[in-house]
Amino acid sequence: MPVPGSSVVSVKEAPLPISRYGLKAGGTDSGVWADNRTKLVTALADLGSGGQLRLDEGGMIYEIAGTAVPLGSGQVIWGQGEHTGFKKANGGSSSIFTNSNQSSGNTGLGFRNLILDGNKEGSAANSDYSVVTMDNLIRPTIVDVTVRGGKFNGNNGTGSGLMLSQVFEGFMDNIRAEDNDYDGVILGGAERCNIGKLTGVNNGRNALQLTRYPIGSGSTPSQFNVIGQVIHRHDTGNPTSGVTTTGGVYFHRSNYNQVGSVLVYGTRCAVGGGETAVHNQIGQVLAQTRYVGSADPADRAVISWENVSGTSGVGNVVQSAIIRPLSGASGRTFECGAGTWNEIVHCDFLIGGGSGNWTILLDASSTDNKIHRYSDRAGTLPNIADSGTRNSIGYYAAGVYTIKRSGQTAVVVA
Repeated sequence: MPVPGSSVVSVKEAPLPISRYGLKAGGTDSGVWADNRTKLVTALADLGSGGQLRLDEGGMIYEIAGTAVPLGSGQVIWGQGEHTGFKKANGGSSSIFTNSNQSSGNTGLGFRNLILDGNKEGSAANSDYSVVTMDNLIRPTIVDVTVRGGKFNGNNGTGSGLMLSQVFEGFMDNIRAEDNDYDGVILGGAERCNIGKLTGVNNGRNALQLTRYPIGSGSTPSQFNVIGQVIHRHDTGNPTSGVTTTGGVYFHRSNYNQVGSVLVYGTRCAVGGGETAVHNQIGQVLAQTRYVGSADPADRAVISWENVSGTSGVGNVVQSAIIRPLSGASGRTFECGAGTWNEIVHCDFLIGGGSGNWTILLDASSTDNKIHRYSDRAGTLPNIADSGTRNSIGYYAAGVYTIKRSGQTAVVVA
């Protein structure tokens, strides 16, 4: 086993215990926080390429000051549960971790079984950062990790728990993202990643966003990713100031992705997308949302393919949805702006804590969108506002199945 300050340790000699380096937890001493960063960087240097840094002191959360600590290829930090990990020190203005080689990329780095706390509550004024910000990753592994406290101040994507760009064949499972100002997890230009379960709590936007690279300005889509289960619970439904809304999963310039199930409780919407979100598939949606009417901007139907810069969703499919609002009067269950060939195969609407007649909205630029087997369990006819072309909605009400096509009179089928 090497001594602190030596250059490398082989894979066979890992795991390397962090207790060897004398980091200190707790306290208010900024000198200790800076010293913690120095010692952590030394430990990672000793670890070299391909090994585990073990947080072997149970119950320790180490405050880290200064700029983001770079993680190298093959380096995995392994804790002992959510009571061990790292927290951004008070006055911070940057991520806790980044990766060491964003130009050529890093392979096989990761985090396991710990908490990463961005400490937005104690951050520097006007700061803007995600808890972990990494770019150009090959086969990273993030498992059993809680990530919280990303700080948003206007820059698209920042303020998230995990902000990962150009991720290839990443594996993530049992991620808990809570109290981040922006998304719980945002992936930009991700390809062939596998996310098992993601649980979001009170994030200021979505639990998960799949978007382009570079985030906010690029043209490389996130594509061919598979996500098992996404949950987002929100106590108020209110988004962070400067952010449009809260939801479960959002697709932005992302194509051919598959999500097994989305469950939201208390957010304003469940699933959404825009600006060339193409052929994404969602298996099951269970939505208990809050609708707030005119105070809720833009795309706030429960399921929405919105018009962004004149483009929207194309060929996106929701196989099954149950919508039961927690609150809201005369909201929107489904909305499509400038979208084509989007489809909901089956949808049950239960009024729950909502009221009024809820609307299916298809705007003038929408074409060839389909909703099959839409049923209102209260027996109320849905309010269909369809100014598009060749859209088709089939719905049950009071035991009668009716099909309504754009510009045509509704036809009773059975």
